[in-house]
Amino acid sequence: MRKTIVLAIVGLFAFVQAANAQFYVGGSFHLSTQFTENPVTQIGFSPDLGYTVGDWCFGSTFELSSTSGEIKRFSFTVNPYVEYYFWSAGAFSFFIEGGAGFSWGEYFNCTPYLAPGVSFQVSDHWSVLGQIGRLGYDTHEKSLVFTTSGAASLSLGLYYSF
Repeated sequence: MRKTIVLAIVGLFAFVQAANAQFYVGGSFHLSTQFTENPVTQIGFSPDLGYTVGDWCFGSTFELSSTSGEIKRFSFTVNPYVEYYFWSAGAFSFFIEGGAGFSWGEYFNCTPYLAPGVSFQVSDHWSVLGQIGRLGYDTHEKSLVFTTSGAASLSLGLYYSF
């Protein structure tokens, strides 16, 4: 059984290398505000690891965040995702991201989501990614969550590819 697992991992690694995958590391700063009678602001930092194969990116972020306002809490989130780059114009590329955030804090929560984004290639190795807006489902609240443009859901990140 162990040999099968080791061979599967080696085969997967060989496939990724053969497919000319490009690994990347980076991180994002998040700001999320709910504009309600009792405003709630969430600030977070998310280190990010992943790899790119053609127009697809596979990765995961590990977010630490703090919430202020009427609800005060600290949480940790693991967020595996897949991005598809569907259009490029010069140094700009546009993508759609789908993933699921698994969050531990005051309670456990899972939030599958879709989010549009844009990437700006600064150099051969450096790029800046941004996302505004997100459509997801909050399993704790059992409701559809849609954050719109502006400061309601803003994410900016700096990435290094090697």
